[in-house]
Amino acid sequence: MAQQHPAAGWYPAPHAGDELRYWDGERWLDDSPPVSDAAASAPASAKGSFLRRTMSLKTATIIAASAFVVGMLISGWGGASGTAALEDRIDALESEALENAALAGDVEELGKELEEVDEARDAAAARVSELESELAAVRTESDARQARIVELEAAAVVVPVVEEPAAPEAPAAPPAATYYENCTAARAAGAAPVRLGDPGYARHLDRDGDGVGCE
Repeated sequence: MAQQHPAAGWYPAPHAGDELRYWDGERWLDDSPPVSDAAASAPASAKGSFLRRTMSLKTATIIAASAFVVGMLISGWGGASGTAALEDRIDALESEALENAALAGDVEELGKELEEVDEARDAAAARVSELESELAAVRTESDARQARIVELEAAAVVVPVVEEPAAPEAPAAPPAATYYENCTAARAAGAAPVRLGDPGYARHLDRDGDGVGCE
């Protein structure tokens, strides 16, 4: 039965400390794995995508290594001692694959959290810019009002208040002269007898001329 070898491809080379080397189907070629132009020119700001691509490369490397080891086992290459060593290597690769898978999940989760932080930071920056614009508008309006107040104060004219003098009080009207038509009226008014000098005294009330009328 002819010995079967793994298909051509990049595999961890035992003779090179498990570094990636190209297997052409029959022998190892000591060439380093190529670096794609897209990976070389990837922007530094794409943090999450870079980490995910790195983990994908590790995962692909482990899968390729496992396929190579399985192919070597199937072909029976290396004998019994080689088979035992390869089985140990398979166990180590499986453990490393599990660890890398868990690490890849953590990195992906961290990438999502980083994106959320970036979005929150951008939203906060936009809000700060909006508040600064509102504050500038308020300051402009306040300055305009203050200038208007100064202008009105400068244009204000103080009008003196002139108090008008109080009108003089009208003189009291002289008391009306008392007059009794006759003694009957004087007696009705309670003024009889009416003496000389009393209000209402008149000569026609004092017939005898002794200074006392309506005796």
